[in-house]
Amino acid sequence: MALKARVCFAPACTLDIDAATWHKAAAEKAITLVKNKDPEVFPVVPERYSEIRLIVLGNDTIQEGNIGQIAETYLRAHGFRTEIYDPMADDLHGTGELKKSRLTLYLANYEQASNQTTVRINWCKKHALDGPRFLNEEKCVFVSLANPYLLQDVPRIRTYINAYTATRTVIETVLSKLMAGGPFTGVSPVDAFCGLSDTHL
Repeated sequence: MALKARVCFAPACTLDIDAATWHKAAAEKAITLVKNKDPEVFPVVPERYSEIRLIVLGNDTIQEGNIGQIAETYLRAHGFRTEIYDPMADDLHGTGELKKSRLTLYLANYEQASNQTTVRINWCKKHALDGPRFLNEEKCVFVSLANPYLLQDVPRIRTYINAYTATRTVIETVLSKLMAGGPFTGVSPVDAFCGLSDTHL
């Protein structure tokens, strides 16, 4: 049975709506394209990118499953070959092994907590191989699914998106927007550039 949410905008005014429908509509409106220095990255379609390398940062587990698996299932259903990147199984290498037809997609889930003074990305201890390294040699998109301030840790990223909530609906909505090239109607409620000059470059 579908969940219903009762929304009241004024006294004696109620509206029953399907919770899943509301969640989808909220995600569609909220997702924000914060930085877009490489508009040619869109649309993300199999004809342009035969393979997508998924790099999941932070907590991969959410209530509905695993972020990497949710994204991989959705992308494969839309014709992409995918790889969930494991930096511990990789070696330090240069640009010679890069595939021109591959897109690297970061999905970061670093949630805020009341007793945390900072929420920052912790890169892999093995040469930080999960960090963005070849941004001029291959296409890359970074999506923060929770914390809207992660651009400070990846300032050289050319395409950065804030999605605010790590749920299956949000993940699939982000991927849908990548494939369609938008529209991105969200307006950032915070300074996602964190007051830093290099995040604008």
